[in-house]
Amino acid sequence: MKILFTSSTGGHLEQLKVLVNELNVGKETERYVLIEKSPFENKFLNVKDVFYFVQQDRKDKYFIFKFIKNIFTAFNVLRKVKPDFLLSTGAGATLPVIVLAKLFGTKVIYIESLAKINNLTITGKISSKFANRFYVQWNELSHKIPNTVYKGRLY
Repeated sequence: MKILFTSSTGGHLEQLKVLVNELNVGKETERYVLIEKSPFENKFLNVKDVFYFVQQDRKDKYFIFKFIKNIFTAFNVLRKVKPDFLLSTGAGATLPVIVLAKLFGTKVIYIESLAKINNLTITGKISSKFANRFYVQWNELSHKIPNTVYKGRLY
């Protein structure tokens, strides 16, 4: 089995690190990571390979070019890895890989940001249309948003 973990930087990445480093899925499972490139060191345990998106900000005047480059990056990583599962903690930089993974037949699991108590992020709203399983980290939010699952918080 192959799992591709993906996130943008900041709190999304911190939550992804918890998943990558602590998720017990067996030794035979290959783990891959696709994240935004940042100046901070990112340590992942038991990962076969790490790939990088260009860091993007939708307020940046070059956003569209970075977004298009990230679409190609996502396509190439999915073609190379051929994951069985994609696990994402958001945010916007992960949208191309979420959509493409679904088109490739990969099972998509999305975990909404811990910071979202009352509503979904923009990425969460879009990803909910493609995710096979959509987790929220607040029980209150699971009651407000249909087809979400609450199993607790990552930390």
